[in-house]
Amino acid sequence: MLRKKIAALVAIPTLAFFLPACGGDEKPSKEEVNKGLTKILSSHPLTPKRSHVAIKKYMACTTDEIYGKMSEDSLKAIVGGKRDLKVRQGKEDQFERDKEILAKATSKCATKFNKELSQTK
Repeated sequence: MLRKKIAALVAIPTLAFFLPACGGDEKPSKEEVNKGLTKILSSHPLTPKRSHVAIKKYMACTTDEIYGKMSEDSLKAIVGGKRDLKVRQGKEDQFERDKEILAKATSKCATKFNKELSQTK
């Protein structure tokens, strides 16, 4: 049961990730990406039951893993914290690459903080 909860926690940012239809001209900062990931994760029902410190570490780790690897468009989508945007036409390959980067990062960080994430408040 615990493994299923951790697996769900890992999948949340990946499932919530879509490319934006538009965005600003500049690459978002790491802090902005971290806040966006936290917003996305916070919207999941399992998250409030997790330690705030563990979630913060998990998001910081994930941000460090994806920043500089994912496209600017994808980072902007994360910063927006939105879950219902669509992949832009012609950007499907980019989306798939970025989705894989995010999935690997969330998995790696969840493994790293597995014990802390499994503890509740």
